[in-house]
Amino acid sequence: MTNRLWFAAWLIASVVICPDPSSAQKVTGYEWLVISDHAHGVSAIAFSSNAKYMASASLDKTVKIWEMPKGKLKRTLTGHIEGVSAVAFSPNNKLLASASANRTIKVWAVHNGQMLYSLQDHRQAITSVAFSPDGSVLASGSLDSSVKLWSVKKGKLLATLLGHHGRVTDINFSPKSKLLASASADGTAKIWSLTKGKDLYTLQKHTGAVLSVAFDVKGKKLATGGEDGMVIVWDMNAVKKGDVANQIISSIVDHDDAVLTVDFSPNGKYLASSGADKQIIIWDLKQKVVDTIVSDHTGTVTDVVFSPDKRILGSASMDRTVKLVL
Repeated sequence: MTNRLWFAAWLIASVVICPDPSSAQKVTGYEWLVISDHAHGVSAIAFSSNAKYMASASLDKTVKIWEMPKGKLKRTLTGHIEGVSAVAFSPNNKLLASASANRTIKVWAVHNGQMLYSLQDHRQAITSVAFSPDGSVLASGSLDSSVKLWSVKKGKLLATLLGHHGRVTDINFSPKSKLLASASADGTAKIWSLTKGKDLYTLQKHTGAVLSVAFDVKGKKLATGGEDGMVIVWDMNAVKKGDVANQIISSIVDHDDAVLTVDFSPNGKYLASSGADKQIIIWDLKQKVVDTIVSDHTGTVTDVVFSPDKRILGSASMDRTVKLVL
């Protein structure tokens, strides 16, 4: 495997029968809100910073915006000509970026769903998009092994970051500095400086492709998930100091298959991960133990995200559903 599993899923049609849209059910003691309006697998989700909205991206070529926490559909965005692989809200919640397999990024106005501009410079499918904390830069990662930085205001390419020797599978900004993390099929995660336009640190411990990457809310920890089924939590202070012996805080090996998605809770106490084994595992970072395991999706879980208000844990899957723990 050389890239995130959902790319392979673009080649097959989903045959999973989904429950009614926005139905609620109890699963292992948790209340779930199940959203199943998409016609094909859901590749990514994102919450707005004020937690009022969630966006979902799908292989059905659409992006849907939902009102939280009730899961009411606000609008459907159409315009991509291939499956949508990634989605992200700007920090001020006014813009929404979505990326597609046809190498195109579209930027939309959230309030009315108008497509403002389209960006295209990658040579292969785009895997991920993310806004910088100040909202001035949009970053994108691609199967062409590059990370690109775009001016949000001008809608123009600022820089292309080269250094990975395999497909870029995920990207994530540090919330407290001008650093960007990228995951790659070359088995590494890189930390880039936006001001210098180059990679500062390379992290290599996974035995295969690195498929997911996420900073915690303070930017002090970085989590990576890999095709080896491992989740690694890195100490960013040790990474910056070159303290190799103390770089790794935890190595978690409870997944049975590739880990496609990781995310820290807003309070920094928990880490959620999921992927090809369809299990959502929530880790207690202080105790270094598994807190909860939830197995409710019937397809590969492509994304798991905590809402900024700490009220919701959302997950997206190739089973065509988005499920929210309320």
